[in-house]
Amino acid sequence: MSDKISRRQFVTLTAGTAAAIAAPINVLAKNSTSTKTITKRLIKENMNVLVLHGSPKENGNTAGLVDIATEELKKKGHTVTRMNAVDMEVEPCIACMECQKSGKEFYCINGDDGTKALKAMIEADAIIITSPLYFAAFTAHIKPLIDRSFAMCRKFGTKQHFSFVDGKPVLFLSTGAGPYKNNGEILEGSCNDYVRFLKLDKVDFFYASSKPAVSEEKKQELRQLVAAL
Repeated sequence: MSDKISRRQFVTLTAGTAAAIAAPINVLAKNSTSTKTITKRLIKENMNVLVLHGSPKENGNTAGLVDIATEELKKKGHTVTRMNAVDMEVEPCIACMECQKSGKEFYCINGDDGTKALKAMIEADAIIITSPLYFAAFTAHIKPLIDRSFAMCRKFGTKQHFSFVDGKPVLFLSTGAGPYKNNGEILEGSCNDYVRFLKLDKVDFFYASSKPAVSEEKKQELRQLVAAL
């Protein structure tokens, strides 16, 4: 991934001055989906940050990253709400298309925890989505919620394309036993499509190898990344 700015470089660029927050984090590969760069929206004070946590392990490696991000966000005065997908009742999307008939009003035919989570995304100032790698993909716990996000977009692929979370900052956190290449980069591709579909503002896709454990260096890197927002 020679055409991608490393997170270590990002931290170096942003640690010294808040002005560097406006610089691009990722230069994506040619066949990747382009995403927005960090904007001044992330400098907003007293943000309500929603964490959608996709790991089934309460104290796993990915949960450890969430704890670090939460700690740093609270230091900056932000409010963090965490929703654990493993504790939620989320029906799978059945492609009924009823949501697309509601015009500019948000609607999902399911009145379950999935709809509550989507509404929470709309109400939040920023979003963190987390998932350990399961066969280079989202876990089965959060994947239904990713699919149900279809209800948050209208007229995709047309000039009338709009989203109920347009421009909202999103940070992805993931861990896996393997390296980023051919592992995390596959999930990041899915995340980029998600960003493009919902017109989100991608902050970063932060990936840490958890074999044998997430290193202290990676933990510090995440602390500096979140502290720079």
